[in-house]
Amino acid sequence: MTFGMNVRIVFEDGRCNKAACQMISRNQGSDNMILREFIKGVGCRGGPRAACWHLLFMIAATVNVTSALAEAFEVIVSEQTPSPRDGQTDVSCRASVQLNFSDAIDPDSLSASAIMLLDAGGDPVAAYLQSDLTGGIVTIAPTRSLEPGGTYTVHVTKTLKNKAGTGIRPYTMRFSTTAESPAPDPNFLCELIRIDERDHNSCLAVGPDGHLYVANTFGQIKRYALDPRTGQPTGQDVPYVSRDDQIVGMCFDPDTGADNLVLWISYARYGGQFSGSVARVVLPRFGMEGKSEKSDYIMGLPHDKGLHHQPNGITFGPDGRMYISVGGVSTLGGTPNWGMDETVLSAAVLVADVRAKGFGGDNLPCNVQTSTPIGFNPYAREAPVQVYATGFRNAYDLCWHSTGHLFTATNQNSIGKDVFTPADDSRKIPAVAAIPNEML
Repeated sequence: MTFGMNVRIVFEDGRCNKAACQMISRNQGSDNMILREFIKGVGCRGGPRAACWHLLFMIAATVNVTSALAEAFEVIVSEQTPSPRDGQTDVSCRASVQLNFSDAIDPDSLSASAIMLLDAGGDPVAAYLQSDLTGGIVTIAPTRSLEPGGTYTVHVTKTLKNKAGTGIRPYTMRFSTTAESPAPDPNFLCELIRIDERDHNSCLAVGPDGHLYVANTFGQIKRYALDPRTGQPTGQDVPYVSRDDQIVGMCFDPDTGADNLVLWISYARYGGQFSGSVARVVLPRFGMEGKSEKSDYIMGLPHDKGLHHQPNGITFGPDGRMYISVGGVSTLGGTPNWGMDETVLSAAVLVADVRAKGFGGDNLPCNVQTSTPIGFNPYAREAPVQVYATGFRNAYDLCWHSTGHLFTATNQNSIGKDVFTPADDSRKIPAVAAIPNEML
């Protein structure tokens, strides 16, 4: 008789004994290791009927266990992760710890009891726990430099759960710091000043008034009035709120001033796949009454339904035009695993002269949805929004250097085993399969 997982029950002369069970075990694949080890250690001595039920129970248990192992929620251990590596002895005293996971974490389960950084005496090290937007990576950032020559332990406990509510497989790693703390670079000196504790921050900018503006993914921009001598906050307010908008990009207009605060933002909304927008926002001065005034200039930019990737950083170039980073709408540009194929405006850096007179034919906002019924073509000669560069998985922010070069940082590969970057049409560039949380 045959049961699941190709386990064949063989009876010799109507009996089931240890030798028969061992013969069964020799015919099984590696997935039945638990069953084989049990048979070797215990054997079956209860006759044909007992042996049959005995093995059937163990097979069922094995199926459940091996299935759980195949879908285990765990820390990924590879050549790239974790960082630093387990057992590493030359870690910088200023290092942070990065952990990658086989599945997206539930952000509500991320706490000091779920992930702990301990010193050699077993005492907790004060640190910030931060997750990326998709929940595949957690960074442990100590609030101050680690001790030179110190040994540290990271514990990940089962209280950390994925979005399905499954507890992670507990994990422990250790590392040691270098014997001497590196001397400060005289060309780069800074002092850390704690301003506020606030979750889901997405971008920030210092305004022409000298104050700090911080946006979050809930559509809120918070302003911190800073003392120009000490950098310490002397007050705060919230000059802009639009709760449906997930703001990711923000920059001030080149011609803005302390008495004329003009801010540009990029955002998207849940639902649909073309709600990505760029808007101009006029803000009231700090301490002055008044409401912000928002005007959308661009709409119809692509994003995935879960807003993992969307219109990201924005900045003005030396030519006065706006450069806009838009993330890819699939994990790696191939399989539409987020329910949408890449578009000509996704996974790209775009350029638009939003400050030019008559931008968009004076018909604002300019709808750049490339699918029907709009069918916008960014390669048209007079297209108000054009493709500057393409092929970036999820370039988060943009920065123009004094040399005239544009820099960006591309977010690394997401979680996924069944997605890939396809080969080019000529097949000269092969397809690249996903490596979970690969460092790109």
